[in-house]
Amino acid sequence: MIQVRKPCLITLEKLRTKAQVNNITYLKSKNILPLFYYFLQDPSQEMRTVRYFFVFKLKYNPDGS
Repeated sequence: MIQVRKPCLITLEKLRTKAQVNNITYLKSKNILPLFYYFLQDPSQEMRTVRYFFVFKLKYNPDGS
């Protein structure tokens, strides 16, 4: 199932980044971050690694640039 979860979450991050330019409220970092934190509990190490990267990126560069 990781073949589905990983691309979906990567796509969500791409949409969040693009939404910063268009000011789409529901895709702002504060709304997406809880979802990323939730996936840090994923049993797959690969999924947790992807999430750690995005959480770190949001924490230190929340505007997505």
